[in-house]
Amino acid sequence: MPQTDHLRRIRLWLAAFVAGLVLSCLTAFPLQSELRWLVSFLHAGSLQPMAECTCVLPWIERVYIALSTTNAHYAFLAYGTDWLAFAHLVIAAAFIGPSGPQQVGHYLRPCRLRRCHAACPYHWLCAAFRYRGVSSTAASAFWAVSRS
Repeated sequence: MPQTDHLRRIRLWLAAFVAGLVLSCLTAFPLQSELRWLVSFLHAGSLQPMAECTCVLPWIERVYIALSTTNAHYAFLAYGTDWLAFAHLVIAAAFIGPSGPQQVGHYLRPCRLRRCHAACPYHWLCAAFRYRGVSSTAASAFWAVSRS
């Protein structure tokens, strides 16, 4: 098999891996709304008996209630999923370099610098999103958490 076919296959698998990481990142944010959608989907007519028989529905409802209660009282705990999503983005960015032109190690240093520079703005945006009802800026959101 020629080398170009190997490179094409490797780049295809890398693209699929990066797409999976980005999808994992995007699904780490709206956990509560995803669970609400899943509970309503499992309560649909034909799925409900099977979901109750396998004990999936009561478990998903229990997880949804626990997550809703935690987010209502301790929203800062959701920063764990923010860090998880950020880690998925960082790993995805690290795999973009090898899929490009074959310059060994040329992409690593700028990638490390971009990750360091992206951490603070990323988490400020996450804080503003999480506390949009409390405050509009990340600094006052952190202040609100530290005072409660």
